[in-house]
Amino acid sequence: MKLPKLKYVYEQQWLVERCVGKRVLHLGCAGDATLRGGINASLHAQVHKVAKSLSGVELSESSLTELKTFLPEDMTNKYFTGDVQDLESCGVVGRFDVILAGSIIEHLSNAGSMIRSARSFLEKGGIMLISTPHTWGVLEFLRVAMKKVEAVHPEHTCWYSIPTLSHLMARYGFVPVEWATGYGWQQETVRWKLQKSIGIPVFKLLPHLGGSLLAAFRVEE
Repeated sequence: MKLPKLKYVYEQQWLVERCVGKRVLHLGCAGDATLRGGINASLHAQVHKVAKSLSGVELSESSLTELKTFLPEDMTNKYFTGDVQDLESCGVVGRFDVILAGSIIEHLSNAGSMIRSARSFLEKGGIMLISTPHTWGVLEFLRVAMKKVEAVHPEHTCWYSIPTLSHLMARYGFVPVEWATGYGWQQETVRWKLQKSIGIPVFKLLPHLGGSLLAAFRVEE
């Protein structure tokens, strides 16, 4: 498969920009970054600022409780507890312009179940946004090549590339409309600022080696 042209971006910004003025369903709305960095790290909180309405689904009750401490439920922000692989059982209702699966697909036992379930809640012409660690992220490749160590989260079940994610989504009637790679949220330490000042220009030249894979999909007409 010939790879598409890519941009190297800040992951949170790229996702949030595609939610402006939309009815959004956010799968896995409370994550590790939220617990480490509070509201500044929370993708859900940033989407809430720009979305017309927002619903979040989270499996971990403790993580959801933490999220609610700085972003409580209100008229435009609803929460559901349960497994994103079966959204109906979580009590989700309605249709959404954007379904956002940020850094969750790599945690699942059955990613296809999530995609199938999400499609049934997607408005006609809507998009599904996915972010996930990138198989060909060069830093991970170098770590394995030089140190014989794979820095994978203990809950991750797979790695994705552009071809594999495309093929998976195609099985449920989705076609890609946009791709990017990027970097995620980190605490603004001196070390991180230095890494960004060096890394961002390099990866803008070589975006196919970026660490996070970002994609937007629509249902094929």
